[in-house]
Amino acid sequence: MNGAINGWWSKEHGAAEQYVAVRATDPVGRQMASTLASYIFSKDPERAKEWAGKLQDLDSRKQAEHVLVIQMAVNDPQGASEYAATLPADVRETILGGAINYWAASDLAAAGEWIKGLSGPARDEALGTYTYNLLRKDPNAAAAWAVTSPIRKFAINPSMESQHSG
Repeated sequence: MNGAINGWWSKEHGAAEQYVAVRATDPVGRQMASTLASYIFSKDPERAKEWAGKLQDLDSRKQAEHVLVIQMAVNDPQGASEYAATLPADVRETILGGAINYWAASDLAAAGEWIKGLSGPARDEALGTYTYNLLRKDPNAAAAWAVTSPIRKFAINPSMESQHSG
């Protein structure tokens, strides 16, 4: 069925997109939406992002956005992370974490530097994933980073810090 929908999209973008969007409310529909988002991305990345962002079902939107971000991350993990950081809060955390995981696997230091420029909830979400990756790769470096990081207040549990500073 997904192949048929992709073929239909090639001929009638709007009709195929609407058909899938209306049905993206159960596991089968969500899979159709993710598959179509991926296909659209291969032809028109901006259109795919716009379409996925308009899906009404939250789980469908999360799944489709995740597929798009992973596709982006293959060639441009920073761009994927930047895009994921702009997503609405209801879908951002999981998707941003996926992008950071992908980036950290290829260039952990660059991902860490980029996170320093974030602010608010997006930084907190990215930082959690980054810290986990750093801890897995190099526990000693993770400990040193947590103590010396310019974004230290996010790296150390504030209640723990007050116990050790007095």
